[in-house]
Parts: sequence; structure tokens; C-alpha cells
Amino acid sequence: MTEQANTRQMSKRQVVPDENGFFGAYGEQFLPPQLEAPFAEFTRAYHEIENDAAFIAELRYLRKHFQGRPTPVHHARTLEVDIEKQAPNVSRMQLLGATVVPVSRGLKTLKEAVESAFEAYLAYYQNSIYCIGSVVGPHPFPLMVRDFQRVVGIESREQFHEMTGNLPDVVEACVGGGSNAIGIFSAFLDDPVRLIGIEPLGRGTAATTRRR
Repeated sequence: MTEQANTRQMSKRQVVPDENGFFGAYGEQFLPPQLEAPFAEFTRAYHEIENDAAFIAELRYLRKHFQGRPTPVHHARTLEVDIEKQAPNVSRMQLLGATVVPVSRGLKTLKEAVESAFEAYLAYYQNSIYCIGSVVGPHPFPLMVRDFQRVVGIESREQFHEMTGNLPDVVEACVGGGSNAIGIFSAFLDDPVRLIGIEPLGRGTAATTRRR
């Protein structure tokens, strides 16, 4: 998707995922037979519009006039997330008519929420649609999330260069559902920049770091 004017070629982004949905050793589709046709339709439809001029123009308009992008770079000193702290987002979804169902099984984390949502979709796939904002699930969803979220990386790269005259030495991103990380990393894949994803471990007293 070329939703922002940028002549710089991101060759590594352009070759992953491959046509089967693999990001290196990870990805692809592992689907029950009844979902193979709907997912093939999703994939075809996305590839038809991803570089469509009218679609990109509408996306740019919404990002500018509805979202208020570009978002300025800001030092976020404290960040915490759980379902109770997500109350403002939950309220907004409910105002838009959504029914928000908290996950009640297992560890009650994103993993269980994603599994529950996909199971619900599997039961009603003929008259419903599955949407996800995390880089998980069958192809083409990780591809789509990467493409829509890479605006974060594009804006960060441009603003950092404008502020400092240089690229950062290191780009770090939290890794939960993956959208934040894949979005910002995608703009730096061809740069001499260390990309570090950080995810929680245990009870919050330590962290494990996966490095590029």
C-alpha cells in the first residue's frame, strides 16, 4: 500500500510476506475447510484495493481530517493497558453500537480474546466478518495490519529525521498484539537501525527482548 507519498523504496517490506503469507518462517494460513473460500475472497479483495488511487485518497482524507494525522512524536512517560484501563475505548465502541464481550477463560489475555473472536466467526462466517487489529491470525490479516499500521513508522521516521537530521540508532517497540511493532519497524527495514521488540514476561519484574 502506498498510502503516503514516499519515493523511498522499502525493498524488504515489499517482499514479505510472500504470496502464501509467510513472513520468513512464520505465517501462512491454517484454516478449517469451510473458511478457505472466504479467506481467498478477503485476499483477492485486499490486493485489488491496496494500491487503488481512490481508496488511498479516501484513507488519506480520513487520517488527516478524522484521525488528525500526522501524530506528533511525543515522549510517553507512563503506559499501562488492561481491560479496565481500556474503559474509554470500550465506551467509544459501545457508542458506535458494538457489543463488547470480555473474555472469561484462560488467562483472559489477548490470546484468549483472539481465539474466542475467531471461534465466534467460525460459527457464523456466512453472515459475519472477522476483523482484527493485531498481527495474528491467518493470512491476509497480518499483511493488512502491517500495511495500515506502517503509517506509524512513516511518520516516526520523517519526524525524527526532521527533528535531528539523522535516523535513530535504535527503534524499540512493545510487542503485544504486534501492530505497534510491525508498523514502526516497517519504515526502518532498509536502514542501519537496530530494531528491538520488547514483550512482558512473568509478573512484570523482568522483560524478554527479541532483537532483529
